[in-house]
Amino acid sequence: MRKNQTAKYCFVVLLSLVLILATLLISYQAYRSNHPKKGQEFQVVTSFVPMYTIALNLLDGVEGVSVTNLSSPKTGCLHDYEPTPADLKILSTCDVFVVNGGGMEAFLDKAREQNENLTIIDTSKGVTDGMEDNAHYWLSVSCYQEQTEKVKTELKKKLESRGLPTGRLMENSEAYLKKLSKLQEKEQELYQILQKEGREAVLLQESFAYLARDLGVKVNGVTDLDEERQVSAKEVASMMEVLSEDDMVWADPVYGQNMQSTLAKQTGAKKVTVDPVTVCSDVDKDTYLERMEENLSTIRKAVSR
Repeated sequence: MRKNQTAKYCFVVLLSLVLILATLLISYQAYRSNHPKKGQEFQVVTSFVPMYTIALNLLDGVEGVSVTNLSSPKTGCLHDYEPTPADLKILSTCDVFVVNGGGMEAFLDKAREQNENLTIIDTSKGVTDGMEDNAHYWLSVSCYQEQTEKVKTELKKKLESRGLPTGRLMENSEAYLKKLSKLQEKEQELYQILQKEGREAVLLQESFAYLARDLGVKVNGVTDLDEERQVSAKEVASMMEVLSEDDMVWADPVYGQNMQSTLAKQTGAKKVTVDPVTVCSDVDKDTYLERMEENLSTIRKAVSR
């Protein structure tokens, strides 16, 4: 009887020790997650170019923080993107992953599997005027401003939780949002011109719908072209029916150039090459601003001819 009691006592003590050790281990891991070693950088990873330019601007000069873009700048949109083993390794060690959201990054579940402590900043959660089934928010300057605000707010919370300073982040955010406001003013100037002209367009990328909306351009057709998408003769005929010499055909620099030339030749419509700001050889803080300003300039020249 005494032996049984002793065995039970030992079992209870052993079980208690195991539970205590498990609790201490979990607490330690949580502490390590929120209190990195001195000198260890706070790692921010972005999904693709539009998110990368936001992070580069907001975190410029912020001590103890590194910024890495996951996909190659030549990748383009991430609809069918599959992260490589090297990408997954990056996600397994980073602190924050900044994404466009809205279904653009279909691999987010894999990212969470790699790092259960990963904070994902979904910028689509900050967009108030998005289109249904169209997550190309960044081609609307106003939506991109909202995405920037979302990143600023969430990064501030995360940096504060790590005991890192946020003053530079807030200064950078204010400066970048002012630049975006100036870009929006230029957009509004072109809007006024296009309203007087009453211009219409056919878009060879669905992403352009945001820019067309902001500029007040009536869209008479949208065909989303890529390296695999083949346009039927019926689609070509329907686009030709709605185009005139006063209208525009918008295509990106990579896909749709041949189709654009065909439509312009047959109808007299003006060719406009619009940069979706997703494929770049080099990316820096001003990439988004420069590409969008070039888009506005290109459209303005087209309607002036």
